Amino acid sequence: LRTPCSLARRRLLRSAYRSSLRLAKEHGVRSIAFPAISCGAYGYPVEEASRIAVGEVLRFLREEDGGLERVLLVCRGERVCRALRQALAEAGLPPPQ
Repeated sequence: LRTPCSLARRRLLRSAYRSSLRLAKEHGVRSIAFPAISCGAYGYPVEEASRIAVGEVLRFLREEDGGLERVLLVCRGERVCRALRQALAEAGLPPPQ
């Protein structure tokens, strides 16, 4: 049974997304893809990590005036895909195609 992660681990995961997006912007990257960061060997709960991923990407795209044209959240395995679809729905976004 996996339990919600500590505040410090949530902050660290959020920071990983923000830092990557910021670096992409600084280097003129127009497209970036993210795996389910920390959900493998580190054992971060997939559902919580998916909500953080979607939230941080949306926050960055809304707040930053950058050249990112496409951000992909890549899933491997049905559990991760299901969690990402749910996080997107909770954020009011349409399901991926």
